[in-house]
Amino acid sequence: MTLSKNSISVVFDDHKMYAESFSSLIERMGFFQSSVFFTEEKDLIQFFASTSSKVQLYLFIDYYLKDKHTIPVINDARRLVKNIKIIVVSSVMDSASIINIFSCKPDGFLSKSSSFSEAVECIKILENDNQYVSPLIENFLNDTSEIINNPFSNREIEMLQYFNQGYSISDTAEKVFLSKHTIVAHRRRMMEKAGCKSIGELLAFARKRGVI
Repeated sequence: MTLSKNSISVVFDDHKMYAESFSSLIERMGFFQSSVFFTEEKDLIQFFASTSSKVQLYLFIDYYLKDKHTIPVINDARRLVKNIKIIVVSSVMDSASIINIFSCKPDGFLSKSSSFSEAVECIKILENDNQYVSPLIENFLNDTSEIINNPFSNREIEMLQYFNQGYSISDTAEKVFLSKHTIVAHRRRMMEKAGCKSIGELLAFARKRGVI
């Protein structure tokens, strides 16, 4: 199987050794015109901003970075790139994190323990515009009873991450391209959902559910 001549694979992981080796693995599949990897968010965003709208990107991205997870990065990718397929590649094995990953509606979800043949199968299924989920992830969800309810939307999770990093209302508004009044309204709504009376309680509620 060969993809469009304008298809490029992009690997983003803050561990350089893993990012480089996984990118080399994908390159050996022979599906893509080229394969690149990034370990710094600013470099990845710059690459997105300079990519032609005619290019089809396949972004293989880890869920956890050094001090946050990658939902904001996924949101930026979708804002900046017209043709992009998002494949989360993660070693997470707790239901709260898995549910949060599904909340950002990835095109594919691979475990870092997935085999080479499974990665190939994932790309084939994505090429037909279907979602691929690793059997390891599906089996975990089927076997576990630890399903923790996450009441927040993908957009709200992005804001919670910025609040958790100490960003102000104004800074968060700038990051997510919304007005300060809208951020305040979102924060109030999230506190109502969680039954919290302060931002500290809200962040504690979100951490308990693996949202941040």
